[in-house]
Amino acid sequence: MKESIDCFLPCRDFQLLLPLVSALRQQPSVAHVHLLVDDEFSAASIEASGCICVPAGRCPDFCGLQLIDSHTDADYVMLGLSTEPFRLRPFAVERLLSEAHNSQAAL
Repeated sequence: MKESIDCFLPCRDFQLLLPLVSALRQQPSVAHVHLLVDDEFSAASIEASGCICVPAGRCPDFCGLQLIDSHTDADYVMLGLSTEPFRLRPFAVERLLSEAHNSQAAL
């Protein structure tokens, strides 16, 4: 069985995250991309992107982590903490999964 990863990213402005979301969606190991949004965020514009909106408030506290746990069924979870988008390098997700598997670590 191939290992999978669910990604959770804080989202204030979906247009800023769109390149990152597109890159993650192209990764075969990424099962789902979840956007952590506050209660005032409008999910209407991102439904077509295949992302799942998770109302998590402003920061992932203990209750937020329980919420994240309830929204994943993948082998690993990648939790973004910054609202600033980052760039994926080639094979970055596969390398993260490989390191997590080899070291028996949590991701």
